[in-house]
Amino acid sequence: MLCSRDEWSPLREIIVGTLKGFQKQDNYSEYHTTEFIYDIFVEAEEGLNKFVNILESNNVKVYRPNGMCYNVRDCAVVIDDVIVEGSMRYEKEYGNLPTLKKIFFEKWSEGYTWISGPKPSWNSEFDIIFDGANICRLGDNLLIATNETANRYGRLWLERQFPNKTIDYISLRDNISHIDTTIVPISEGTVMINANRVNKDNVPVFFKDWDIIWIHDEDIIEERPVIEDKIAGKMIGMNTLSLNHNTLFVNESQVKLMDKLDKKGFNCIPVPLKYTRELSGGLHCCTLDLVRG
Repeated sequence: MLCSRDEWSPLREIIVGTLKGFQKQDNYSEYHTTEFIYDIFVEAEEGLNKFVNILESNNVKVYRPNGMCYNVRDCAVVIDDVIVEGSMRYEKEYGNLPTLKKIFFEKWSEGYTWISGPKPSWNSEFDIIFDGANICRLGDNLLIATNETANRYGRLWLERQFPNKTIDYISLRDNISHIDTTIVPISEGTVMINANRVNKDNVPVFFKDWDIIWIHDEDIIEERPVIEDKIAGKMIGMNTLSLNHNTLFVNESQVKLMDKLDKKGFNCIPVPLKYTRELSGGLHCCTLDLVRG
């Protein structure tokens, strides 16, 4: 059975997030109500729809949530043939999970296993916490980040669910939400790494023999946000999605990054996704790959 066990094998099926139905929700995230979405909805949703068209033109089957769920990868991760719903850090974002149930049920009906992390109480030091976007899939290996949205109990819970995986960990600063603006594997043997957060001395062991593309501030073009407080930093620009081992989707604004990747032999497909800082999610965040290979 086809499944999804790494970040770069040929992409077959994926979920792309949506803002549709935001009017029915009071909160977009722990930090923001949905009020700001009124001003950006048309352009943001248009970008998502164009992304869907680009994916479909590359023979990728696309699913959409049944209601507002932009950062789909926060909610879950697919490891081999197992769908894992996250034990998410923020209670207000737990309401996004029901929008994905129909899709997960369909994949379960096809033979996937479907499990859920323990639901946090959000007021206990013993809560198991992990967002799906803190898990980097590397075939037989997993790299898990601990940070604002994942703790050591989440790490241990995942380790027990996947005893056949070799697991390594990276500890990021508490104000960093997810791993995919720090470490982005784009092909087997090639990884982008945020040079502001990782250096040659603390590169995770899995990448010691990989080709590392160091991403510096000057490689990323900073988008000017329409809101300022509690939004993603400029390095959301390195939040990319691989179509296959030598082609990846990159935000169309990141022309310097695309040039750097082109010189490394990668094909880049520009995607017109806007307001990624305000929505705290780029092309990897707002998607969840279901089938690769």
